[in-house]
Amino acid sequence: MMKALVLNAEAKTASVQPIPIPKLDHGKRQLLIRIEAIALNPVDSLYVRNPIGETGRTVGSDFAGVVVAISPSQKQLQIGDRIAGLVQGSNSANPRPGAFAEYLLLEDDDVDLVWKVPSWMTLEEAAGVSLCGLTAAQGAYCRLGIPAPFSWAGKSSSGATSSSEGEDGTTTVLIYGASTSLGLYAAQLVNIGFGGKNLRLIGLASKSKFEMLRKEPYNYTHLLDYHSPDWPSQVRDIVGEEGGVDYALDCISEGDTVRNILSTLGKEPHNKVAIFRSKQSRAWDSDGIDTSKAIYGAVWEGLGHDIVYGNGMNIRATEESRNFTVGFYNWLSSGKGKLEPNPIRLMPGGLERIVPDGFALLGGGRMEDRDGVREQTEEWMRPVSAEKLVYMIRD
Repeated sequence: MMKALVLNAEAKTASVQPIPIPKLDHGKRQLLIRIEAIALNPVDSLYVRNPIGETGRTVGSDFAGVVVAISPSQKQLQIGDRIAGLVQGSNSANPRPGAFAEYLLLEDDDVDLVWKVPSWMTLEEAAGVSLCGLTAAQGAYCRLGIPAPFSWAGKSSSGATSSSEGEDGTTTVLIYGASTSLGLYAAQLVNIGFGGKNLRLIGLASKSKFEMLRKEPYNYTHLLDYHSPDWPSQVRDIVGEEGGVDYALDCISEGDTVRNILSTLGKEPHNKVAIFRSKQSRAWDSDGIDTSKAIYGAVWEGLGHDIVYGNGMNIRATEESRNFTVGFYNWLSSGKGKLEPNPIRLMPGGLERIVPDGFALLGGGRMEDRDGVREQTEEWMRPVSAEKLVYMIRD
């Protein structure tokens, strides 16, 4: 038997339970991973507190571990390889595997959707890369069309186009939530996409993070306090009234953020904002605004399986999205891009402390929920900012 964090949908919580260790069927295309570290994402907490999966599902998305068994037909990996990836966990109504356990079995096409952790990166760091890194890459490269440093089936890597440049040859990209886990990867990927040339990168974050965000690998040219009520006018002052932001990534996508970002965009067809919460979720206010330039996507569409939310909103798997994930993971495996992992906060207690500590810090999935976290004296229970919560499954 092994330990796993298992959903109790009726009680709207999860607890550590003993479940059978999955066994490899050599007649099938399978991969068995010993999980060493996992990272938390707001969506993990969201769908435990607001469950759409059935009781008994294993919770969790991001993982890193070691290959312990593999089907003979799988030639790209070997026993002992350090790998990382993400799965849906209990974040769907239809059954999908979860990562918060001592072992994880991947089958069929899921076997391709892992990446080899380079020697310079620890498994703790790698655990926090996949979900937020892939989400940021989808937003920047797929939805906004920012040039990607890698190719994927059906699409070749490309260079910046002149249509995205301002009068001075500079492209302006705005990232709201620059110090979030998603924002930290978004900045790196935008810089990599443009090769650091002719890029004006504007970030919205807390002033306490400005010094960090000015440095490598984020390289912001302008930073504004997201608390300031007139930050949209400050952005327009930077870009000029006749110009506007070329591309934006809204790494919060809550409340008025989409509305405010849209007010800073230029008027060209390519001027768009990538958002990461759907209009149907009602996480952000869409009343009275044209949302045609707000391009939504969910990271799950890149995993090759339909995702059913149970509220009439389903995400259909597409071959193009899955091919993009394979291309991104191959790029990570190659080490060519050297995407820097987010700073991590190594949380104590393993699987047993995810719900009482980690999920308490993340709240119900929205940034505003975190304001209500109860007072804690433990150092590891300080508010989360510019770092990823990571638990070791094995010492």
